[in-house]
Amino acid sequence: MPTASVAALHESVTVSGSVVVAVSPEGAVAATVRAVRESVVPVALADVRHTNGGDPDLIAALQAEGLVDGLVAYGGWNTAGNTIGSVVAAAVATVVGDREHTLDRTAARRLLLHRLTEDYGYQAVVRAAGPDAAAARERLQPILHGFDPDWTIEDVTFPWNRSFEIDFTLVRRGGPHDR
Repeated sequence: MPTASVAALHESVTVSGSVVVAVSPEGAVAATVRAVRESVVPVALADVRHTNGGDPDLIAALQAEGLVDGLVAYGGWNTAGNTIGSVVAAAVATVVGDREHTLDRTAARRLLLHRLTEDYGYQAVVRAAGPDAAAARERLQPILHGFDPDWTIEDVTFPWNRSFEIDFTLVRRGGPHDR
């Protein structure tokens, strides 16, 4: 498997198996879309342009180019450290699982969709409306369907009784639940 470079705020570090792109504000969207499009190895995206939510411009550009499905991991939540750590962990699990033929592709897909829906959809788009589970589900469902229409959102909760954290279950039509 080829070794990939990691572009993090215009510095390169080598990581075996996937690309993690931590975006910087100036020219971030175009540079990130270009890096994802041109990558010859799996891509994991740490979206750290904004604290506490994915970058709507970046997600829109990736969707317009049809590049979201090519990601092995995504994160854009809380701090840059939490985002990068989560993305690296998901990328390593996915790449190693694939290499060792132990990858649960449904679980990997569910994790990617959950992060996209929560980190971008909820944190960057829906959260300002406040902690209303029914309203959040109603607003998140079309966002999730924009990534993959075969999945649905159930059991929306706010585990800490505040709008900052949300939890929900992703269910694939004809597939198992995720908690």
